[in-house]
Formats: sequence, C-alpha cells, structure tokens
Amino acid sequence: MDRTIGKNFIYNFLLSASQLLLPLITFPYASRVLLPEGMGSVSFVENLTQYFMLFSALGIPIYGVREIAKVRQDKEKMSKLFSELLTIHFLISMMMALLYWLLAINVAKLHTDLTLCKIGIGFVISNVFTIEWLFTGNENFKLIVFRSLAIRVFCIALLFLFVKSPDDKSIYYGINLFSLVVTAIINMYFARRYVNFRWKNLLLVPHIKQLLVLLSITIITSLYVLMDTVLLGFFSTRMQVAFYAASLKISKLFLIIIGSLVGVLLPRLSNLLNENKRDEATLLLNKALRFSLLISVPLALGIICLSKELVMLISGKEFAEAALSLKILASVVIIISLAQIYYQILIPLNKEKYIMFASLAGVAVCVVFNLILIPIYHHIGSAISTVLTESIVTLLLFIFSQRLIKLTFPWKLLLQNVLVGFLFFGIRNLTYLYTEDTLTVLVVTVSGSVVMYMVLQWFFIKDHDIREIVQIASRKYGKVNV
Repeated sequence: MDRTIGKNFIYNFLLSASQLLLPLITFPYASRVLLPEGMGSVSFVENLTQYFMLFSALGIPIYGVREIAKVRQDKEKMSKLFSELLTIHFLISMMMALLYWLLAINVAKLHTDLTLCKIGIGFVISNVFTIEWLFTGNENFKLIVFRSLAIRVFCIALLFLFVKSPDDKSIYYGINLFSLVVTAIINMYFARRYVNFRWKNLLLVPHIKQLLVLLSITIITSLYVLMDTVLLGFFSTRMQVAFYAASLKISKLFLIIIGSLVGVLLPRLSNLLNENKRDEATLLLNKALRFSLLISVPLALGIICLSKELVMLISGKEFAEAALSLKILASVVIIISLAQIYYQILIPLNKEKYIMFASLAGVAVCVVFNLILIPIYHHIGSAISTVLTESIVTLLLFIFSQRLIKLTFPWKLLLQNVLVGFLFFGIRNLTYLYTEDTLTVLVVTVSGSVVMYMVLQWFFIKDHDIREIVQIASRKYGKVNV
C-alpha cells in the first residue's frame, strides 16, 4: 500500500474513532442534564437542520473532492474551481437559510424552539466555509484530524462548564455551532496555502448538472436507508422500532473503521484516473478490496459472536431482544464495505448514473421486502430486508464497476478470514467458563480475538497487507521492529 495512503488511513481512522468515542462521553451527560424533553427538542431541530444543510451542500462534499483532486497540481485551475464551488454553496445556503427562517416563523410547532432554529440557520451558513473537500482533495488529512480532535475536546469542556440545567438546551446546541464556526475559520485560514479566492470570470452553471445528480443520489440513498425504520413504525410497535434501531446503530458503528480507508481513496483515485494511470488505480483498488475484507470479515463475525453482550452494554438489558436482529445485520458490515470500494470506482469516472440506478433499485427492494416481512417478523423482518437491500445495491455496483475496472476478488483471503473468525466463538465460550460478567466477557473476548487474529495473519497466513499497515503505523508513531 502507498505510504501516503497508509498514513491517511491512520489519520482518518483517528478522526472516525473520535466521532464514535466522544459522543459516548457527551451524549449521556447531555441526556441526563437536558432530560428527554430538552434532548427531544434539540434532536428534532438538529435533524431538520441536517436536511437544510444537505440541500445547501448540493453534492459539493463529494464533487469537490473529486474535482479538486484532478487539478491539484495546477494552483490556477484549483483556485478557479474552489471559487466557483464556494460561490455556489454560499448562494444556495443563503436561499436555504431564508427558507428555514420562513418555515420557523410560520410553522406553529417550531415556535417553541425558535432559538434553536436560529442556531440551526447558523449551521446552514457556517457549513459553507468548512470546505473539508478542499483539504481532502489535496489529501491533507493531518490538518483535518488534529484540528477536529482539538476542537472537539475543547467543546466537551464547554459542555461540562455551561450546560447545567434543562434550560440550557440552546447553550448545548450553540456549543455545537461554535465547533463548526471555529472549524470554518481555521479551514479558511489554511485554505490560502492551496488557493486564492476570486470573484471574476467564474463559471457556475457547468457544475450544476453533476451537483444535482450527486444530490439526487444522496437523497435516494437516504430514502432506502431510513425507510425500513419508518415502515417498521407504521406496521409494528414502537418497541419493535426500538429493538431494530438499537441493532442497526451498533452494526453501523463498526463501518466507521472501513470508512477510514475508503475516505482516503477518492482523491487519490480521481487524480490517478484523471492522469490515465489506470493500472496504478487498479492496483490501489485491489489492495483496498483485500484490506476491506481483512477488516470487515472479522468485525462481522465478532458482532455475531458478541451480539448479546454488545446490546446489553450499549443499549441495556431492556433491549436484549435486539441481539437476534444484530446477528442478521452483522453481514451488512461486509456488504457495505464492498459497496464502498465499488462506489469509489464509479465516482471518479463520472458514472453517477449507475449509482443512481443501484440506489433506485435499493428503494424498490427495501419497500417490497419490508412490506412482506415486517407484518410477520417485525424487527427481524426489517433486519432481513436491510441485508437484502444492501446486497442488491452492492451487486449492481459490482456489475457496473467491473465493466470499467476489473478487480480480482480475493476468495482465498475471504475463506481464510472466515475460518480464523470462527475461532472467536471458542474464546467467548472459554471466557464464560470463568465469568458471566458482560463487560469482562466482552473485553476478554475482543482482546483475545484481536491478538489471535493478528498472530495468525502475521505468522501463519502471512498477509502482506497487515504487515504494510503495521510498518506504516510504526514509522509514524514509533520505532517498532517488524
């Protein structure tokens, strides 16, 4: 694996880990202080704000990474592109902010949360200037990671200092906005290293078509990702929704690790394909595919092995019934990790129409199977439908991407990882002979499984991808003989 890609993976993994771990600190505290009513108000406005931010961004976070990566060797072209995309984002965001304000003052349900809505409008406008796509396109993940970690830690301190009662919900949401504003200020300052903003001779219209396509894909994908929960709510009980939501949340937490790799691929692939270095791009994708299986297979088997313990620890004993749906959803970790690899082929080659088709097929499959299975199997039916939906989407992405770049699927590696992963169950059962404490079983099984997996991969399977990652990490963070 390219050394830069390896370092970027490590940086992105640290960022993703913080996105997972820090909310485990802040959310319980905020929930206890603000109480269900306060958290409900914040969550409601936060979700509403996310939709306005989604439409305001107009697909720029993906499009910007791809296009910046293509022209990053030419500062003049990159400055022009940056100026055009920033202007589009700003103009759309101002229109969406106005629409948000009109909605807030005219919809009775929002009147009680008008202060929160004002903060939400601040999110819509501030998000324009975060310009993460500029740094990602230039593969500057180091700045993104250390800036994000510093701001998040500081905001945790602000949370504990200033959020003290249920009346502080606006302060809580305001701290989140403060985090975004500081991010935007820092990013705009460092952007001067790469680009010079200009107002003259900007061509905005040529970008709009592809941006609308990417926005449509995002919306359609959101439909089938969210629809299972909505349909379950209509055709079953709120308790069944709670079971499914708990299992889905746990299963998708582990996709953060896979996303750490995929997040660093798009700028490099866009650059390679733009320079017609298809052989190098194919080599990189094959390595990414192998590494994806190297991580996703043991993660999926680990979730199946420890489904009961994970549900009990994260959601509580009241959600014990969710363990079965979590076992079913564990396979989604492998399926989506593969989909993300194939997705990285289609985006740099401007084949958004294939992604659109796959997403529409996903919506159709999701609706049909949920309507059939939910009345019979409830949250289990939703879990099965999700696996089938993601499988169909991934299969279509695979078929389309193989027409463009043929990857070699590592069947041998897949089988080896599955066989090694089955040993996790032995470690869990052995641990239960000595203790039945949930946390102890979880910690011992995970620790033992990770060590065993690494040892078997290193000394017996002798996988070179693991060796490369360890070598990169050791060079970056310390001297280790490998």
